[in-house]
Amino acid sequence: MRHADLVQLEMLTHIDRLIDRCDAWPATKSQWEPGERARHFLQRVLPRIRSVRERLQLPLVVAMFGGTGTGKSSLVNAILGQEVTTSGRQRPTTTRPQILVHPDINFDLLQLPTEDCDVVETNVPLLEDIVIVDCPDPDTSEGNDAASNLERLRRFLPYSDILIYTSTQQKYRSANVQQELRDSATGCKLVFVQTHADRDVDIREDWKEHLSRDYEITEMFFVDSRKGLQEQLAGQQASGELARLQNFLMQQLAASNRGRIR
Repeated sequence: MRHADLVQLEMLTHIDRLIDRCDAWPATKSQWEPGERARHFLQRVLPRIRSVRERLQLPLVVAMFGGTGTGKSSLVNAILGQEVTTSGRQRPTTTRPQILVHPDINFDLLQLPTEDCDVVETNVPLLEDIVIVDCPDPDTSEGNDAASNLERLRRFLPYSDILIYTSTQQKYRSANVQQELRDSATGCKLVFVQTHADRDVDIREDWKEHLSRDYEITEMFFVDSRKGLQEQLAGQQASGELARLQNFLMQQLAASNRGRIR
């Protein structure tokens, strides 16, 4: 059993003991008026405590957020080390959200909006702790699809615990995407990734300065998704910035960190 799982079980055990004690106390009426008020208050709070416990058992929801052509789907494949979502020329614009989930996760408990979505079960270790949603592009201009894409995107973002924001040398100053991010990212942990490292110049310092007015940024990654995926399909470990991103996600998004992030 992983260390993160043991930490999670220990935390849940403490919460269970607290719930048991809180269950026992309100069952006995008090002749002392302040005690009776406290008993009624606790009766109302207990359902919320149970709700928090349930949420701590659910995997974190990670949403891929970025403009058209920024390589969200390619980055998903590289992070997971498998071709689990269609990318590139086969699906240049993300219109239907794809939800990537581990087969052992009780997906129904997440209560995600699954209308017009593709749910893909994938047996990848990283998905034991997270669910990934490959979201529609917020800046598509494909006629009637533009409004529906934004509607689908906005429907998912309130359920997201983490946003992985992808951009490129050409797109990182996109006003439309950044406005949508400002409107939607409240309460989410943000991870910034510059993609297309195989052909673009590293603009992270300028991007960080551009975003610093609105966000406190500690980490940015510059990833070659194609190279990283090919390395893993060949049986090798991912190298460079992709390896650093994978390690960051595994450490930061482990089960033991769910309470801190949520």
